[in-house]
Amino acid sequence: TLLVALTSLFLFGIPYTYIAMKDPPSLRKYKIQPNAPHLEWNRDLVSDALKDIARNYAASFVIVFFIWPYIKATGAFHFVGYPTMFEVVWQVVVCIFVEDFNFYWFHRFLHWRPVYGYIHKKHHKYKAPYALAGAYMAMTEHLLIMTGVLLPCVLLRSHVFTVWIWVFFRNWETAEEHCGYDFPWNPTRYIPIYEGPAYHEYHHAKFNGNYAAIFPYTDRLFGTTAPGYEEYMKERFGK
Repeated sequence: TLLVALTSLFLFGIPYTYIAMKDPPSLRKYKIQPNAPHLEWNRDLVSDALKDIARNYAASFVIVFFIWPYIKATGAFHFVGYPTMFEVVWQVVVCIFVEDFNFYWFHRFLHWRPVYGYIHKKHHKYKAPYALAGAYMAMTEHLLIMTGVLLPCVLLRSHVFTVWIWVFFRNWETAEEHCGYDFPWNPTRYIPIYEGPAYHEYHHAKFNGNYAAIFPYTDRLFGTTAPGYEEYMKERFGK
């Protein structure tokens, strides 16, 4: 599962980061923050993300290694045979909505002043993030997010193949929402009520608001939409 997470992170994160660094003129019309400073290639930029990815996933591996006997004994995931397509789809959909709702409240908590500086501040280093920066975070935050991602699978007792599909999608979405571009041809555009990477980019740009991981309905429901986001969507897409 960790290998799937790393593979999907680099599969989408590296190309998106390369585009942000090259900043091709033909794609600038899709930049969410066109006036943001150009992402210059430098060793520190790359090492920021890669060091965190290496450290955080190493910690994840150690934890999984020690809890693996418990996972097998309790049947938290099952490994026999293959799930049906219907089972994969409905369970991934449940994972998306459960994790997204939980992430909203967890993320709001991380912006609470007494805890912000200890955990979440690191992730907000970039107001105009790049794809690999989606994994640039404190170890505590990484482990809590991984727990939130896997918890619905544990509750559903999902087949490990379903877990892989869900983790693959979640890292794809993470890379996309941090990439800095709002491409109209992204396959995620076909997901109902998903509004693209601008939703999370506005969280980085404005700091407050747009706390959910994927869907904007939670922020609209609780009145925490980021300043300027609705105006951006109306201007760009007529929404």
